[in-house]
Amino acid sequence: MIGTASRRDVLRGLAVAGLAVAGGGLTRPAQAHRSHVSLTRVLANNQAGTWEFSHALHQHDVIAALSAWLPGEDPNPAADRARARVALEVERRIRWTGPDGAALALSMVGAELAGDEVVVYQEIAAPQATGAYSVECTLLQDIFADQANVVLFGVSRPSQTARLGAGSTRASFERSR
Repeated sequence: MIGTASRRDVLRGLAVAGLAVAGGGLTRPAQAHRSHVSLTRVLANNQAGTWEFSHALHQHDVIAALSAWLPGEDPNPAADRARARVALEVERRIRWTGPDGAALALSMVGAELAGDEVVVYQEIAAPQATGAYSVECTLLQDIFADQANVVLFGVSRPSQTARLGAGSTRASFERSR
């Protein structure tokens, strides 16, 4: 007997701990996260003469979204069809305009799994115009009421950021030479 615990209590505790370890309870990170946040980065690739857009979404959020977007199908983000659907939703729900108000025509580069995220890549020939570039983002807001989309506009000096969500889905970023 250990302390005042009976042998039976000690064995029960060890069994529960063993199940937790075997089931991954102590060896894997939590399967959920506390907030629903995506991150969009816009960076200049001066060598290629492009702006590169990357959109990182938590896999946990992507699985929930795929379940809604593709009912009855496997919401596994490792599947090509699932990543293609995520890329399509990024194209539909994140829209950019230039200083003249015209939509920017981004090209889809692809989507991949990166750690615990699904990352969608787009690009455009680097615009030369200065002025206010705007984004409207509603990505995942139909899935999660508390969804936030953080946008880092890194083609301006200094870089600018905005946090978009249910209360504010639009932001403008000033670009000067």
